[in-house]
Amino acid sequence: MSDPYGPPQGRPYGTPQQYPPQGVYPQHPQYSSAHQQPGMYGPPPKPRNGAGVTALVLGVIACLFLPLGVFFVIGFLIGVPALIFGIVGLVRVKNGTATNRGVSIAGTALAAVAMAGAVVLVVIATAKTNALNDCVNRATTAEQQIACSLQG
Repeated sequence: MSDPYGPPQGRPYGTPQQYPPQGVYPQHPQYSSAHQQPGMYGPPPKPRNGAGVTALVLGVIACLFLPLGVFFVIGFLIGVPALIFGIVGLVRVKNGTATNRGVSIAGTALAAVAMAGAVVLVVIATAKTNALNDCVNRATTAEQQIACSLQG
């Protein structure tokens, strides 16, 4: 009978594993972007910031039309798509497909300012036109009508 506590006979656990020399590491195969390992993702998609930038550009242009006399109506008409693009940009930021939250907010705000300014200017122009018409209608002489037109 053999001694159960004696030295082991043979190699019960197989051959010892060979380690590479110190400082040498095995090389892993290189993968191209077309052939990636399963479960690996490619580069993240580029942000879709176009809507926010478009809103900002259109909002600035719309605001520039406000002080140009009767052209404030054009500012309102440009402000509508600027507002739409700004909202689209903010939705894209919320969904994580865009990264320009501040630009989208600025474009939306400028569009709102341009549209509100155009509405205020329409109200002012309508009030002045009504006042001028009332004055001219009350005038009984040509001199009074001329005085009304010089006041407005």
